[in-house]
Amino acid sequence: MEFQFYLEVGDTSGDGHEKTTKFLVSSPVSCIKEVEEAYKKGVKIVGLDITKECEEYEYNKLTPKACKKLSKFLQENPDVRPEGITPEDFVKIWIWIANQSNSLAGLLLDDLPTISVGGYGLFS
Repeated sequence: MEFQFYLEVGDTSGDGHEKTTKFLVSSPVSCIKEVEEAYKKGVKIVGLDITKECEEYEYNKLTPKACKKLSKFLQENPDVRPEGITPEDFVKIWIWIANQSNSLAGLLLDDLPTISVGGYGLFS
């Protein structure tokens, strides 16, 4: 069985709007530390750390510098719009950067079905 983990996007600090989304990812390596190291290597190769983008409230645009560094990714993923990226786009970019490291080629975003079970009133 392959190793799976979640990438969480959004405000995890607890001091803001606290909205987050988790994405299930499959990995060819079985250690979260190896995944994190591969991402760091990918950042050096690409010259961009996507986690430093979209840090302000309701700011979902890539900077011109980020667009330049991600030109290959954007060509390969024409559905990703730099002027309005989604949480899923953000995760796809993170994965793409991590996969630039030869030590981790093969990281995949899992597209699993979701069953909504209600609970609207649980979140205030």
